[in-house]
Amino acid sequence: APAGPLPKPGPLPKILYTCVRARAYLQVLEHGLAPPGDQPLVLSADRDMALRIGRRRDEDPVLLAVNTAQARAAGAAFTPRGEFLYTADAVPPGTFMGPSPARYAEIREKAAAKPAPEKKEKEWGSFIVDPADLFHPPAPVKRDGRKKRGWKEDARAARRRGGGGKED
Repeated sequence: APAGPLPKPGPLPKILYTCVRARAYLQVLEHGLAPPGDQPLVLSADRDMALRIGRRRDEDPVLLAVNTAQARAAGAAFTPRGEFLYTADAVPPGTFMGPSPARYAEIREKAAAKPAPEKKEKEWGSFIVDPADLFHPPAPVKRDGRKKRGWKEDARAARRRGGGGKED
């Protein structure tokens, strides 16, 4: 049975929380918050809920506090999604606060110092198709004689001869 409609949300809270990956924190400070991929940016009125959501993407996420009045003045739009959750298309830089970026600069430098994994050329399928074969397929291979008999055909032949099919 359906639980019924969601309760109507109240006024927009003064502060909404969201989390970002530690590696992306400096980038977020420069360019603002943008949603990952084609999903909306999820913000929460509850700090603990934001941390729970953030831990799905990063083991140690960075918690950000978004000033909703400043963000709305800068052009951000917040859509309520239930009692404590909100979504936004983007949040401009300067409208949220987070920890000191000094610690996260070290994380970013360590990530940049790691050599990039070697990219291998992808080979699709189990064999390489020669385009010439598509227009001029090779001639079929003719086999000499009959197909080799298997154990079943040998057993049938032995029964016909009266041997019973089993060797004694």
